Amino acid sequence: MRIGSHIAVRIAGLALAGAGLLLVGRDAAVTVIDTSNELKSDAQQLERLRRFEDNTRFLLLTGDLVLTGESTYISALATEQAESVKRQLAELEGSPLSRGSEDACTLISGQLDKILAAIHEAATIEREERDLAIAELDQDFQAGSVALADGLEQLSTGLRQVAEERRVAADSERKEMKIRSWASALAFLALLLIGWRQMSFTIERPIRQLAGRAIEAREHGRFEDPERGPTEVRELGARLKELIEAQQRAREELEVQVEVRTSELQEALAARAAFLANTSHELRTPMNAILGFAALMGDEDVSETEKSEFTSNIQESAQHLLELIEDVLDLSKIDAGHVGLRSLAVSPRAILKQVSSMLGPAASSKGLTFGARCDASVPDAVRLDPIRFRQILVNLVNNAIKFTDQGSIEIAVSWANDELQTRVSDTGIGIEASKLEDIFESFEQADTSDTRAYGGTGLGLAICRKLADLMGGSVEVESEVGVGSVFMVRLQAPTSPAPAARVRVPSPQSPAPDGAPTARARVLLVDDVATNRLLGRKVLERAGLDVVEATTGKEALETFQHSEEQGAPFALILMDLQMPVMDGYQAVATIRSFGYTGPIVALSGAVMKDQQERALEAGCSGFISKPIVPANLIETVQEILGEASRHGS
Repeated sequence: MRIGSHIAVRIAGLALAGAGLLLVGRDAAVTVIDTSNELKSDAQQLERLRRFEDNTRFLLLTGDLVLTGESTYISALATEQAESVKRQLAELEGSPLSRGSEDACTLISGQLDKILAAIHEAATIEREERDLAIAELDQDFQAGSVALADGLEQLSTGLRQVAEERRVAADSERKEMKIRSWASALAFLALLLIGWRQMSFTIERPIRQLAGRAIEAREHGRFEDPERGPTEVRELGARLKELIEAQQRAREELEVQVEVRTSELQEALAARAAFLANTSHELRTPMNAILGFAALMGDEDVSETEKSEFTSNIQESAQHLLELIEDVLDLSKIDAGHVGLRSLAVSPRAILKQVSSMLGPAASSKGLTFGARCDASVPDAVRLDPIRFRQILVNLVNNAIKFTDQGSIEIAVSWANDELQTRVSDTGIGIEASKLEDIFESFEQADTSDTRAYGGTGLGLAICRKLADLMGGSVEVESEVGVGSVFMVRLQAPTSPAPAARVRVPSPQSPAPDGAPTARARVLLVDDVATNRLLGRKVLERAGLDVVEATTGKEALETFQHSEEQGAPFALILMDLQMPVMDGYQAVATIRSFGYTGPIVALSGAVMKDQQERALEAGCSGFISKPIVPANLIETVQEILGEASRHGS
C-alpha cells in the first residue's frame, strides 16, 4: 500500500471526528455567550430598579411639599416626576426579572395614580378651602405612600430574587459548558495522537530504518535496500543507495585528483625553488664582475689599457644581467597576458640576416660553423610580429651556441600554406627523450648539472613556446644525446602585398643621424634618482641638448610653469613614472591640462603592458624602458624632436 493511501484514510477519519468535536465546542461557546448576555441584561434591569426606587422616594418628597406648600413650580415638578416613575415602572414590567412580581407592579401602579391625583387636586384647591381639604388629601397621600413603599419592597425583593436565581443557573451552565469544551478538546487531542501513532507506525518506522541504514552506509560503506514499508520508502531507499554510491565514487576521484595536484604542486614548488636558487646564482655572476671591475678601476696604478678592458667587462656583464632580467620579465608578462602582438608586413630574409649578424660572431668565437639559409619558397613579405619572431630565433640560436662545443649550427627558413617554418639545428650535447617536454616548462631545465656546467636560467625555451602559442604557432624539438638537437618553429604568416617593415636592431655604437634638429633644444628630465638624472644629462648634453632637471612630479610642474612664463618652453619632456610627492602619471596629465602639445616620453622601469597603457592614457607620446642605452636614447630623442619640428610643434 502506498503512503498516500495510508495518509488519506487516516486524515479522513480525523477530519470527521474533528468536525463533530468542533460542532460540540461551537454549541458550548454559543451557550456561554448567550448566558453572558442574559446576565448583563439582568444587571441592567437591577440598575433600573435602583433608579426607580430613588425616583419614587423623590416623588413622595415632592408630593409632600405640594401638600404643605403653595408653590406652583413644586406642583409641576411633582407631576413630571410622577410621569417619569410610571414610565420606569412600565420598563420594569417588561423585564424578564419581573416574572412573579406582577401583583407588586399592579399595586405600585394604582398607588402612583392615587398620589398623582392627590397632587393635582391639591394644586387646584382655593386658599379659603385649603386647610380642610389638604388635611383630607394628606391622609390619602400618607396611606398611598405606605402602600407604595410596600409595593416597592415586594417588587425589589422579587426582582433581586429572580436575578440571583438566573445568575446561579448561568454559573452552573457555564461550568457545564467548560467541562464539555475540555472534554471535546481532550477527545480531539486523543484522536490526533491515535492518528499520528498510526501514521508513525506505517511511515516513520520504515524511514527511521532507512536513515539507520544510511548512517551505516556512511560508516561502513555498504547500504541495503529496505524490504518493507510503503512503495515511496522503498523507492527512496533505492535512490539513496544510488546517491551514496555516486558520492563514494566522487570522493575516490577527488582523492586521486588531490593526490595528483599535491604531487604536481610539490614538483612545481621544488622546480621554483631550484629556479630561484639558479637565478640568484646567474644574477650574482655578472653582478660580481660589475662590482669587482668597478672597484679595480678606482685603483691609482690601473693603466688606461686595463681600464678599457675593465670597462668592456663591466658592459658585457651588465648586458648579460639585463638579458636575465628581461627573460624573467618576459615570462611574467606572457603568463599575465600583458604581451601585445602586432601584425606587420616584414621580410623573413631581413630578420634572418639580422640574427645571423648578431649571433654569428659568438658562434665563430667558439670555433663553430654557423650557417643561415632561406628557401626560395619564402615570400618577400609576410605578416607577423617581427619583434617576437626575432626574439624566438635569438633565444633558440643562443641556446644552441650555449650547448654546442664543436661542430655546427644552422638556421633554415621555409614557407608553405601561409606557414613560416624555421629550423634551428645544432651538433651539441643533445637532450634525453624523457626530458624533451620538460625543457619547455617554466622554471625547468633538462638537467641541473647542465645548468651548473653551461649556466642560464632555463627560461629561454619556455618563452619561445609561449610566444609561438600566442602567435598561433608551435615549437617542437627532436634530439639525441651526443648527436645534437633540432628545433622547429611553425608560425602563421600569410603573404603580404605591402613592402616589408624595416626591423631596426639597436646598437650602442649607432651614431646620431646627420642634420637632426636637436641643437640647443631644451629638454626637461624628471627622475627622483640622482644617478639616473646624471646619466640622462650626460647622454643628452653630448647630443647637444640643453637639459633642465626635476626630482618629483610637483617640481616638474613648477619648472614647466616657470619656463612657460619666461618664454623658454621645453621642446621635450622625459618623465619618470614612479616618484614620491607626485608620480609621473599625475604630472603628465596636469601638464597636458595646461595646453602643452609637445612630446612627453615616459622614461621608466615599468615594463608591464597595463603600465605603459596607463602612461599613454595620461598623455605620454611614447615610452622608453630602463635601463637606458645611450645610443638608443639619443636616436629616439632625435627622431621625436625631428618629427615635432616637421609638424611645427
